[in-house]
Amino acid sequence: MNCDGRQPIQDAFTPATNVGKLYKLTLKPERGKTSTNYVNLFNGLHIFICMMNLGEIVYLTKRRFGDEKKIEVVSRIYQLGLTVLSVTDSLVFQAAELKAKYALSYAGCFALACAVNHSATLVTGDPEFKTVAHLIEIAWIR
Repeated sequence: MNCDGRQPIQDAFTPATNVGKLYKLTLKPERGKTSTNYVNLFNGLHIFICMMNLGEIVYLTKRRFGDEKKIEVVSRIYQLGLTVLSVTDSLVFQAAELKAKYALSYAGCFALACAVNHSATLVTGDPEFKTVAHLIEIAWIR
């Protein structure tokens, strides 16, 4: 849990170049350290991912790296103990409303809707989320 009581939610890292960051992310924390391991960053926290965003990770990984890497990445996701959130009818309509209002990818709208619904921090490196930073807390990665 973050210091403000919010739970983190994992974005799908929509740009294909960021797929490899799923299991090792580089961050710039406030105290001058320049990198940290993804698993250590979220150690002890409850992390969510929307099934829509998990599907995006699967197809992007397969497209870029093939089936073997896809299986490895999905396995690592489940090893991290993420809670996979179902895509309900109401979530689809909420994401559609967000898509109509903001310049976000459709998959990004699912991550945003889940973050809003769970009062969670959205963890992302995708600059498209700057337009909705007023709606939720965002933990920016690079």
